[in-house]
Amino acid sequence: MPTSAPQPLHAISDAPPIQWLELDRSRIAYTDVGIGETAVAIHCSGGNGGHWASLAGRVARRIRTLAPDLFGNGKSDRWDGSHALSLADEAAIVRALAGRAGGPVHLVGHSYGGGVALRAAMELGDRVASVVLVEPSAFQLLRQSGGNDALLFAEIADKAAEIVGALGRGDYRAGTAAFVDYWNEPGTFEEMDGRRQASLSARLPAIAPHFSALCDEPLTLADMTSRLTMPVLILQGSRSPAPSRRISGMLAAALPRASLHIIGGVGHMAPVTQPQRVVPLIADFLERQTVSTQVARLRVG
Repeated sequence: MPTSAPQPLHAISDAPPIQWLELDRSRIAYTDVGIGETAVAIHCSGGNGGHWASLAGRVARRIRTLAPDLFGNGKSDRWDGSHALSLADEAAIVRALAGRAGGPVHLVGHSYGGGVALRAAMELGDRVASVVLVEPSAFQLLRQSGGNDALLFAEIADKAAEIVGALGRGDYRAGTAAFVDYWNEPGTFEEMDGRRQASLSARLPAIAPHFSALCDEPLTLADMTSRLTMPVLILQGSRSPAPSRRISGMLAAALPRASLHIIGGVGHMAPVTQPQRVVPLIADFLERQTVSTQVARLRVG
């Protein structure tokens, strides 16, 4: 069946008004769309909460979507640098937003946002009704696994070193090109117009710390298996880099209520470049889970 043409990388729909969360000494921007049970949608590296606008609009009549800009992204304050940024620091944003839900919360995360979602789900525990992971970049699982997975971890570590090295030299263009081309296809950055190249390159200082946050995350697969017992949907593109495909498979095999859906012909950035292939799958899952939680509450009542 033919599909509509991919959208430009990081295309964003008209965004709803920005709201603000005060977190310690930082101001975090987020959007709040819809009514019903709450979903917190977490963007990828180099992105912002606006990337989830199409999802928020699609489910607005049944689900309230809170979509934050993580530290240093979108309109949010930069990380204060008091220590190396960690997934726990980013998960604090998710926990704070979940505190405004007044009930069960659903988590949605893509790439880096998937790593943040996993950490937040572990910390929130029973408050999480379901989780959607779009190729979560839980790189630590490759490091911890060893064996052939060590080669995949080395691939990520080498790419991280290339990007961080370019940032250290002040060559934002080279670092951003390496980042964009790895997660898309070679030559993707050069095909962008100058304005988009400049916009993405300006985000490199916020992107680079994400690699260490992901690679150094201490959570193990055993930790996740024992605690993440809620329904989990894992989405994977058939054309994504091997490390991402492997991580998705590891989680799908280990988490007790996980299901894996492979989307043919798309890559890692499909939620942004081809949302029409991804958003309906997420929306359908979330809507089914909200019905399940409502039925469960009626039975308890």
